[in-house]
Order: sequence, then structure tokens, then C-alpha cells
Amino acid sequence: MNTTLNETCYIDSDRTIPCGQGNLPVYGVAVESSDDIANTIKYASIKNLRLIIKNTGHDYLGRSTGRGALSIWTHKMQNISFSDNFIPEGCGGTGVGTTVTIDAGVQLAQLYYAVGQMNQSVVVGMAFTVGAAGGYIQGGGHSPMANYAGMSTDNVVEYKVVTAKVRVS
Repeated sequence: MNTTLNETCYIDSDRTIPCGQGNLPVYGVAVESSDDIANTIKYASIKNLRLIIKNTGHDYLGRSTGRGALSIWTHKMQNISFSDNFIPEGCGGTGVGTTVTIDAGVQLAQLYYAVGQMNQSVVVGMAFTVGAAGGYIQGGGHSPMANYAGMSTDNVVEYKVVTAKVRVS
């Protein structure tokens, strides 16, 4: 890291001292659909831009930030739906029982509320502002219910993945 750059800009800092924006993306797209994501990935590929994906921005390792990057912000993707007998793609019509399907922007507080309205439970964490999909669950997903029901990721029935070319289940 270049320590000669002042990356701290305070409101009362001397205006003649340069400061940067740190590891923030320069560009961002507030996506609302998987097609928006695919088009953004295509654009980043064509323009050779570093690409990061962000839901809430909670990431201990800083993967939701990146100097000069293009940020895909999934926060507007808020759909939550329930099924009494969900059938995953490619499973020959065999249902797996009651499930909840969430979009990439759903946070734990929203998920807990929706699941509670359906008198169901879900294996997720306790930090209500964390995004339920994405890094939390794909990184394992610690949960107070882990001793009883495993990690959050152990309870996933299906992921839908978006790429620039093809959506893969």
C-alpha cells in the first residue's frame, strides 16, 4: 500500500492537502434483475473493468469494495417467495418440501419478517442488516440454529447464478 497518499478526508482538513476516496468503486449499477446483472458483467468485460458485487457492503475482508472498480449493487432485488413443494431445476419433477426463495438484495431482517409471517423458521444469522444471499450464505452462513440444522449453506436447495453469457442453476 502506498502510505504517502492521504486516504483520510475530514470535514475540517486543510483543503490544499490531497486525499483519495480509498478503496471505493468509481462506478456503480443499482441492478433490479438478473438481466441487469448480465448486462453489467458484459459491459465490465468489454471495458476491462474490475468488477465487485455488493449487497449491503458487510464484508470483513473488504470484497464489496475495490479501488476503481465497477460495483454491481444488488440491494434493489428484494423479492421473497415461498413454495409448499419446491422443485429444483433438473430434478425430474421431484419436490423437496417447503422453501423460501430470495433475491440477491434481501437482508436478514426482511427474511426473518417474511418467514415469521408464514409461521416458518430459517437457518440464518443474527445480524439483521447482513444480506441473506451472497457472501454470507455462500461463505458458510453461521447461525444460532447451526447445532440443530447445520450451517445456512447446508440448507440451500438451489442457487441461480448469473454470468455474462448464460444463467446457470
